[in-house]
Amino acid sequence: MTWRAGCNAVMASALLACLTAEAASELPWQVEAGLGTDQLSNGAPDWSQVDVSLRRRFEQRSIVELGLRRTRRSGLVDEEIGASVGLPLGAQWSTTLTAAVSPSHQVLARAGGRIDLARSFDDGWVASAALGRRLYTDAGNSLVAVGVERYVGDWRLAAAVGQNRLDGGDTAANTRLQFDHSFAAERGRVGLILARGRELESVPATAQAPADVIYQRVSTVALVGTWALAAAWALTGEASHVRIDDIQRRNGAPAGAPYNRNGVRVGVRHDF
Repeated sequence: MTWRAGCNAVMASALLACLTAEAASELPWQVEAGLGTDQLSNGAPDWSQVDVSLRRRFEQRSIVELGLRRTRRSGLVDEEIGASVGLPLGAQWSTTLTAAVSPSHQVLARAGGRIDLARSFDDGWVASAALGRRLYTDAGNSLVAVGVERYVGDWRLAAAVGQNRLDGGDTAANTRLQFDHSFAAERGRVGLILARGRELESVPATAQAPADVIYQRVSTVALVGTWALAAAWALTGEASHVRIDDIQRRNGAPAGAPYNRNGVRVGVRHDF
């Protein structure tokens, strides 16, 4: 898994960063809306996504987020509802609890949850660990991950390794590196993500075959950023290139040829 496919993972990462570093804005509320599209090289229809999230910062470094996402993949439309809560556990510890459900779950996981725990150290070091679970129509997977971050001035370097286990199947390791640079008094950011590992993807039922889950190797390069537009407005963006190969069904049978997925997402964020 590249940790891009799970909405709950993205929410957990963003909230954990807010708890382990000084927030760029002191305004309590934040709303963000975005549009995204992915082009597939195998001739399949493009993917699309619309998302909106609402965040509320509280005193004592606490934050709550609610998110909605609507996706179109392979001609199928799914909705997902997510919620996340970030809490400090003393001066150095923090945790994030995240959950997401998809009422339709034709392609997305029908439910998922994740717990992240982080500890700050001297000289800008942060260590973290995560436990996650995602359920599909007739299968699921579990995630265990550990990571480390280092903040040096306006720069951040983060590395993480994890292991996914498909129910009744094999386990696979995952790695992720991220480099970030903050600017404009920490209201702007540009980052590079490199990830490689295995990802689960739900396959809807057809007249010829029942619903299934495929197990595939995924390599990702992504550029992410936030640019301040005004005192309380910002533009967010992401551009990614994903290579997908070694695509298998749970029984080990091949499930398709390798292909690429190139995506772009643009969003607008407002603090108030």
